[in-house]
Amino acid sequence: MSSDADGYTRIMRWLPNRLLYSTILGKWASHKKPRSKDPNQGCETHVAFNDDKTLWRSVWLRKATLLSFTALFTAIWISLLVLWRYDINHIGFALTVSSSHYSWAYGPTVLLTVIISLWRQVDYYCKVTQPWKEMDSNAAEASRSLLLDYISPLQIKSLYTATKNGHWAVTASTLGFMILKIATVVSTVLVQPSPTLLSKTIPVVMNSQFNESTFWDFVVPYYERPDFDFKHRLPRNPSYIVSSTGPLYVYEAILKNGLSYPNGTIRGNVFRSVNVPKTVDGIESLTTQTTVFTSNISCETSFTTPRDGIRSDWASGLATIETPTCLAKGFKVAGWVKNELQPKKDPRYLIAHTFTTVDCSGNHTMPSPRPKQASLNYSKMGALQDIRLAVIMHNFTVPERYPHSYTDPFLDYTIPLGATLTRTSATLCKVNYTLGDFPLDQNIAQAAFSLDMSKMDGMKSKFNNLTGLELGEAMFSLLAQHYESFQTTNMFELMRASLQDSLPGSDYEPLMDSETQKSSATEVLGGLMAQMVQQFLVVPDATIANGTAVVSETRLHIQLSSLWVMVSAFIISSFLPLVILFSLKDGGVSQNPTSVAAHAAILATSTGLQSLLKDTATLRTSELANWLGGHLFKTRVDTQGSFYIQPIGSAPLFNRTREALTRRETHALERGSDIQTDSHNATRIPLMHPGDVRSKGGFWIPFTVQYPFITLALAFPILAIGGLEALYQVSERNRGLTDTNHDVRVYAGYLTSFIAFVISSILNSVDFAFASFAPFSALCSRAEPYPRSTLINLVGKMPPWALYHAYRSRQVGAALSIVSALIGSVLAVIASGLWLDQPQELTAGLTMSSASTWHFQRLENISDYTSAANTFSMLHYYGGEQPLGTWENLVFPTLNGIKIDSEKWATNLSTMCTNTDATPCQYSLTVPALRPSLYCESGPPERFLTGESDSLGPDELNPLIIGLPEHCLNTVPTYYIPFDGGVNENPDWIGVFSEVSTGPRTINNVSIGVNKSISGSTSGCPSIAVGFGGPLGPHLHKSDFSILACYQKVELVNTTVNFNYLQQDRGLLGAGNILQAPIIEEADTKYLKNSVDGTDTFFFSGIGPLIKSLPNTGFTQVDNSTLKLDPVFSALVRGPNVTALEKLSGPNRTEKLKSAVSDFYTKYMVLVMNSDSFRWQAQSGNSSIKQDQFNGTVTFEVSRLTVDFASKLTLQIMLASIVVLTALAFWLVELRGMLPRNPCSIVSVMALLADSRMCSRDFVPPGSEWRSEDDLAQLFEGRNIKLGWWDRGDSHQVGEQRGCFGIDIGDPVSLGFRNRKAKKDGKQE
Repeated sequence: MSSDADGYTRIMRWLPNRLLYSTILGKWASHKKPRSKDPNQGCETHVAFNDDKTLWRSVWLRKATLLSFTALFTAIWISLLVLWRYDINHIGFALTVSSSHYSWAYGPTVLLTVIISLWRQVDYYCKVTQPWKEMDSNAAEASRSLLLDYISPLQIKSLYTATKNGHWAVTASTLGFMILKIATVVSTVLVQPSPTLLSKTIPVVMNSQFNESTFWDFVVPYYERPDFDFKHRLPRNPSYIVSSTGPLYVYEAILKNGLSYPNGTIRGNVFRSVNVPKTVDGIESLTTQTTVFTSNISCETSFTTPRDGIRSDWASGLATIETPTCLAKGFKVAGWVKNELQPKKDPRYLIAHTFTTVDCSGNHTMPSPRPKQASLNYSKMGALQDIRLAVIMHNFTVPERYPHSYTDPFLDYTIPLGATLTRTSATLCKVNYTLGDFPLDQNIAQAAFSLDMSKMDGMKSKFNNLTGLELGEAMFSLLAQHYESFQTTNMFELMRASLQDSLPGSDYEPLMDSETQKSSATEVLGGLMAQMVQQFLVVPDATIANGTAVVSETRLHIQLSSLWVMVSAFIISSFLPLVILFSLKDGGVSQNPTSVAAHAAILATSTGLQSLLKDTATLRTSELANWLGGHLFKTRVDTQGSFYIQPIGSAPLFNRTREALTRRETHALERGSDIQTDSHNATRIPLMHPGDVRSKGGFWIPFTVQYPFITLALAFPILAIGGLEALYQVSERNRGLTDTNHDVRVYAGYLTSFIAFVISSILNSVDFAFASFAPFSALCSRAEPYPRSTLINLVGKMPPWALYHAYRSRQVGAALSIVSALIGSVLAVIASGLWLDQPQELTAGLTMSSASTWHFQRLENISDYTSAANTFSMLHYYGGEQPLGTWENLVFPTLNGIKIDSEKWATNLSTMCTNTDATPCQYSLTVPALRPSLYCESGPPERFLTGESDSLGPDELNPLIIGLPEHCLNTVPTYYIPFDGGVNENPDWIGVFSEVSTGPRTINNVSIGVNKSISGSTSGCPSIAVGFGGPLGPHLHKSDFSILACYQKVELVNTTVNFNYLQQDRGLLGAGNILQAPIIEEADTKYLKNSVDGTDTFFFSGIGPLIKSLPNTGFTQVDNSTLKLDPVFSALVRGPNVTALEKLSGPNRTEKLKSAVSDFYTKYMVLVMNSDSFRWQAQSGNSSIKQDQFNGTVTFEVSRLTVDFASKLTLQIMLASIVVLTALAFWLVELRGMLPRNPCSIVSVMALLADSRMCSRDFVPPGSEWRSEDDLAQLFEGRNIKLGWWDRGDSHQVGEQRGCFGIDIGDPVSLGFRNRKAKKDGKQE
């Protein structure tokens, strides 16, 4: 090449193209009329063409298609809003079709994946059509037309370039594609399941109802029972006789022992109980309209002030009440009067108190006696009486000279001389009630009830034949009657127990405060009346009613973050098809320009462009840009109907006159090189050859199929396979990856979907490279040519159709790549079901300490036995749960000091377990417990029953002498145990349960009034004797008796307890929080030893209080036998699980008696040992109590994010398939050395055809540019069309090689750009 040419080459490499563009544009603007009519010479005339030849427009860009997309996108965002409103209005979506998460997790993602695949076609044809549309609209630079490539760059680059160029159709299509991908990512968590509380109306069964007539079965007017003896311990007899002390025992157990309110009662309210149906699952709470009895206790504080006359009145049993609504002066006290000295106080004082009725019907000083029948219904007297209940207390300071030992536990009106009244307090209460219908709320999980008293349905009412006065008198009679029978439970004991802070000993001083007294009296009377109504007026029922249940159900909910992203995305996307529609109104090309054949047909009519592109097949894209930089390009249709691309203008630096030619250039001219003539007929030839602008060598290969990117494409799925397995193993080992909440689940879904789309995008990039090279790969094939090889276009087809064409064209590598990309497009769908929210039980180590110790010596306190005895009586006769601290025959220590070791969990169990709003933790602890037992010995009756005669007549039964075991004979040879009741009444059966004192102890048997001390040793001697015999006849033989000598023992057993630890339980275990029966390690039990003689026998004296708490049954019919037993034995045979009387006596029947006696005793002693005095609580700073440490575990059920195995395995299989298919595709497809540049632009393909016979009229007849693909297939059918190097005699010299590169018909010298040898005569050269 000459120096001139070299100079021009250097100029063209550095000269800005703008200069050339401005020159050409200036020339183009000056041409107002066409200069040539020859279409082959680039005619500039724009004429109309025939109606049957219309410009091509892809079906994806037609009006109907784009409007359909707009309608689809609009329908989607409207549907999303409708679903959101439905979710709000119906509290989610029910899982009625399937509870499998796949059914709803995959749905949105599948839909959007399909939509993306459809929109991909719109995007592709927008980018294909845009260069043609640009040339159709106006003359365009090469960079905006022939060289314009929106297909191969990244989407973000295409978006930027299109926006910069003002190509709004491409901008809209690219933006839509990106938006749809974002919407697909967030769609993976659009619908999520979560526990949802629903309100449902369900049928319920009302278990009880009120029946006022049954009240009088328990409460009898006193004048109807003249045989009832009050022993004259009250100033006057009460108006009623109450046959059951159950209400008092139940309420006392509630106040003193923390028992729960029985079903159907809440404080001062009684309601019809409701049975929760078992047919409905997941009920959290139930609200039912129910009839409620409400205690209405209105109390007033008396205005009485301390005065001297009170002492004398009190000594006479008189009292005075003065309130705003009642004035009763000097009336006779109807209740008991008790004076209690507090000798240890400084100064010493005496509290005198009473609970009595007061007649407030009129202001008077001495009420007249009421007739007996008045108590039944006061309204029958013609004037409604106003009988109220009063609590009166006086505080007297006692002089020092008064004996310290003064006390009378029962009745004493005497006030010590010299005592000074320092304080007085009285409260007067009126008893009433109301009936009404109120909503009852039941918390199923916590077994708690609550009443909403602000929402009454209807009007308040009352019973027809039961007044508040009668209920008040019945309560007074119950308390008075109980106190009359030597019981210590009275109104003041209940009031003391109602105070939140327990009062030590018998200190009533806080009750002297008027407000405290008033509130306590109101609470006690209301609560006691509620228990009385519940036991006396409530009867079973089975009425069907409707209730509103709050049910916990797993339902699907719309996630707002995903919702609004998707709604925004589809609102924007709904406008994008309209932008495309108005931007690409008309087609810009004669036919589908995506195939090699279509390019050849158009180039055949574009002779000017063909001439310009001559010998440019080997140039790189940048070199083509330099070569075409001085030209504009315009599509036209001439008068003959030919569609062609016209280069406009010429680059002045590329042309010279003939006179300036060098010798070599002249020789080239003579060979037939292109010659142009200017307006002056000056012959001009190209100044430069395309080879002169080449600056790069070698072949071109896309970055996406180069080794680094292919390595990345293969590494990502492999890493994902390993990552999935690692996540699954961690999830299985730790029972989940982390605690689940809304954010965690959403972000996890976003992350996996994003990773899936990254992998999918990488695969799409690789697949695009394979698909874009597929046509040229087919033309480089050494095999027989595919008939439609020039029509192959895998990029612009739907994946299934592209796969079919790849198979037909024997493009195996491309087919494998398409399958790999198809699998990759489904990754996001499967990934949407990867995560599961599953309830998991997390377990951690637990350490707790004891907050109490056992104080056996303190069991001598009689008050502790009394409380336990009353609770036992209530449980035995009326049922209910044992108090906290006990479970059946076990007594547990008080626990505190929870220490949880949850370091291995991401969950902080210490925080979650103390969160009262969360589900309580489940604890499992190995803790020692006490188990009281009664070991009884039996033997021949003659051993125990002393007497000379075997036949015992009635006279010999009172008293009956029972001998003690032999090793106790030296201490106390005999002990008289009476059979309670006279033999003259001739009972059929007779029995006794009594204490035996055999050593230096005090015998205290209330039934016979024994109270004496016996000397001697108690070592190994029994403490309880049980006798049962019968039936009685003229003579009772010793063989008819079963006699037991019993020893009280206490076992220390190790137990494993599963329980819920709640703050309100105060560290006590019991039926309220123990989840299942404790497991006892029987092999590791031991008997405790007492501190007196070191034996394992204890002498607890609790039978006396038990006798007083049990009802005096008198004659009772049990199993067709008339019994008059002592109260303890009566309770034994009348309680639950009664054993037939015949089985408790006689030969060989003592084992059943032992079992019945032991069970009875154990249930009672469990309550005794659960008392506060025996359970000695550790106080702050009390170092004398050793706090034992107990070890166990704590379990908390929490929703954890877990990996779904099926989805994990499916993803791993898909990813492994992607690796294999991509690797095979890369191995099979020969891309390296095939092309010199990116083939995705118009000029890149046409440059390969510019020197080809395919563009000659011998092969491409006129009008071929309008033909369909099928017509073009027939046109080139049977032609051996290849891509490679061709040896032509008229070709220019390229370096040392003579020939040209491109697509042509025949057999090339070598295939591809890298000189691969072609087959010749069936053999490869």
